[in-house]
Amino acid sequence: MSPSDIQSPMDTASYLIDINNLLMSPFDNPEGLKKLLDILSDLLIDFMKKQIEMIGDVLVLPGHGFAASRNFGGLGMSDDVMMMLLGDQYVEFEAPCMAKVGEPFGGAVFHSCGNWSPKISAVKKIQNLIMVDGAFSTETDPDLNPAEPFVDGFAGTKIIVNARAVGEADVAIEKAQKLWKPGMKLIVVTYCKTPDE
Repeated sequence: MSPSDIQSPMDTASYLIDINNLLMSPFDNPEGLKKLLDILSDLLIDFMKKQIEMIGDVLVLPGHGFAASRNFGGLGMSDDVMMMLLGDQYVEFEAPCMAKVGEPFGGAVFHSCGNWSPKISAVKKIQNLIMVDGAFSTETDPDLNPAEPFVDGFAGTKIIVNARAVGEADVAIEKAQKLWKPGMKLIVVTYCKTPDE
């Protein structure tokens, strides 16, 4: 059993504060934003520990929405608000919180919807990042990620790329071929509509 779909500290903050005000916080109130994100990080850790305790020995990680196993580790977090931050804002405000929340569970696992390839270098600054997730087919997300930046950014890093490529089998195969190169740690996630497929 997977933990629930955990939102990153910044995503969680977006449920508490009007998004316009939240996105102005790095400029208007940077110390207040850091304090809020730190508090939310502590609350997320406590919440996850409680979930893991309740799930018991059937736990699979990194969690909901990721390829998960009893042999995997880390904590998966959705971090969609990052798309609206500048790269240096992400590194200053959110990356340390992602690392903090992931640390007790074996590392951080990152997800964002949409094409987040322009932010790969910022995401890679999350300490103890063990896996990233992205959409690589239009059936998964109409604003899919191109393969090349992920190959360039993650080959040889030991960070796993969890590539969601929903669609016909040939779509998943094509995406796997574009994403694979020596030194790449890759999981291609799809689903089949029929047993024959």
